[in-house]
Amino acid sequence: MSSRLAINLLCLALVAIFFVVCPEKRTAEKAGRLGSEPSYVLGARSDADLAYSDLADGRDPAWDGVASSAPAQTPSAEVWPGIFGSAFDLDGEPVPGLLIYLSQPPPSHDGLERTTRDLSAVTADDGSFEILVAEEPGALTLGNSEWAVLGEWRERRAAWRIQCDILVSEAVHVLGQVTDSDNRPLAGTEVIASAQFSQPRALGNAGEQGTFEQRVFSDDDGRFDLGPVPLLPSSRIVFDAPGLDPLERRVSPGGRRAWQVVLR
Repeated sequence: MSSRLAINLLCLALVAIFFVVCPEKRTAEKAGRLGSEPSYVLGARSDADLAYSDLADGRDPAWDGVASSAPAQTPSAEVWPGIFGSAFDLDGEPVPGLLIYLSQPPPSHDGLERTTRDLSAVTADDGSFEILVAEEPGALTLGNSEWAVLGEWRERRAAWRIQCDILVSEAVHVLGQVTDSDNRPLAGTEVIASAQFSQPRALGNAGEQGTFEQRVFSDDDGRFDLGPVPLLPSSRIVFDAPGLDPLERRVSPGGRRAWQVVLR
């Protein structure tokens, strides 16, 4: 009698297990046959986490490989991180059509590896420009070899908004080679371009004197590249090699100039 009771209890236990486990398994199999896919939800991200490459390309700043059904939202100008300003010449007039590069280091706080990248913008008819960034903005340079940057003035307007006005001058790209009187290349020759100018009223420092200076050293073949040098009455270039007399030359219009300089 006791053995029959034990067998009946075992059968009841097996039946109970079947009804508890199998419905979950059948439900999972049905969902798989219907082709259901997992959904992803974007977590909240602070402004500091915005990827600069996404900002530069105007895309929705979402993590790679993460999908969201929520519509992309464009931050307001007060929140969107960026550097903005205007380009002026020495007469205080806006300069349109300038290609401006901003050196932007890759964000490091989010743990993702990115390479350093230059962001860019072109000045509008009124000389204004804006570049969207995610980190503290780096150095500004021009992509137009016929213009040179004389100076820039930055002022933080908000936590992630920086105004930067730049002063530019028409320029000539100077490069070339330095040799001695026997036509042997002079490596390590210091090449210094300098100029003095008065700042325009548009920058709020009317009449204040400014100085441009750019210096490089010649390579093993005596070659150098100064880049754009402003076309100003005070512009000059000095070549100085150890043991030889320094040489000073003026800058004149003429586009890209390849100079052959001989020091004695």
